[in-house]
Amino acid sequence: MVYGLKETEQFPYSLYIISRFNPRRHVFNGYSAKEIQRLNLIPPGLQSQPVSLFGYLSPHDRVITRVADKMTGIWRENVTGQEPEGLDVITSIEYGRMLEFYFGLSAGKTEKAIGCRIEGGDNQLALQMAIAAEQRFPEHAGIKAKNKEAANRLRSAAQFFDPVAFVTYTELIGVKHRPIVDELPE
Repeated sequence: MVYGLKETEQFPYSLYIISRFNPRRHVFNGYSAKEIQRLNLIPPGLQSQPVSLFGYLSPHDRVITRVADKMTGIWRENVTGQEPEGLDVITSIEYGRMLEFYFGLSAGKTEKAIGCRIEGGDNQLALQMAIAAEQRFPEHAGIKAKNKEAANRLRSAAQFFDPVAFVTYTELIGVKHRPIVDELPE
């Protein structure tokens, strides 16, 4: 059983914490949803309450994104105004062309750069680079392997806290996952 009576008593505290560290304040001050997520606002003392921490972390990124979307609408900019969101004018195909034509990277150099990002723990950037590079160099097996490795690391990190991200990364790398079956003892 995940939540017993004792754990349920602590759950309203996590709801209080979510409302206390409300993302609306940051959106109002001009932060984008991604910037608020990067702040990783975990209230002091919450780490000592594992059940409340889990209840806080599970919806954390999705709540921030939904609140920001509701407050800002489709078109929005961050504090600097240099990273507009809402209009996808640059896709992975353009990023792939940028790797080759602007940065002068071959498929091998791109694979090495992606590997460095993975080793450094920057899996999100590695995945974005790998997706773009795979569009540009579709026959290069090393880039495909780096794409799968970065997505698998992100998938592993998200498996307990973010089911939407877990399913997305799982489908991105083409791995089948079994549904969770609730087996009751007889």
